Amino acid sequence: MRFRPGIIFLVSALMILMSCSSSKEMLEREKLLRKEGYKITESFEKFYEKYKKADYKIGATGPDEFDCSGFVQLAFKEVLGMKLSRSSQSQFVEGAPVKKMSDLKYGDLVFFNTNGKGVSHVGIYLYDKKFLHASTTNGPEINLLTRDYYKDRYIEGRRVIK
Repeated sequence: MRFRPGIIFLVSALMILMSCSSSKEMLEREKLLRKEGYKITESFEKFYEKYKKADYKIGATGPDEFDCSGFVQLAFKEVLGMKLSRSSQSQFVEGAPVKKMSDLKYGDLVFFNTNGKGVSHVGIYLYDKKFLHASTTNGPEINLLTRDYYKDRYIEGRRVIK
């Protein structure tokens, strides 16, 4: 059986064009998601800039002092107009679970077991494994989920933005 070079070229060209159109659709969808995510992430980063000099204090809800859940609660109220519960344990039951760290997206809550007794810390996922939270040592800060301290204590994420 002998194939003509023209037919092989035509079939190859059609396959490339078909893959390009689906790739284009995927790229467009990804751009829209990134644009939406960028706006939300940028808003949370502006919130951080506004309060980054605040101190950490257990039970505090701002504006000069925060604990982790008070910081997250105020961030969602100011940035998205959303009301969240007050404690990290009660925030942990809000929204839908995001089991894998690789499935996190902008605005997801991220939870940690920092005291060996279950949920004890919460932050807000931004992008590229970065999250915003109020740490006990530095107050509001942006940190990496991949740092050993956080990676070892990570429980799961919760998607509260619909």
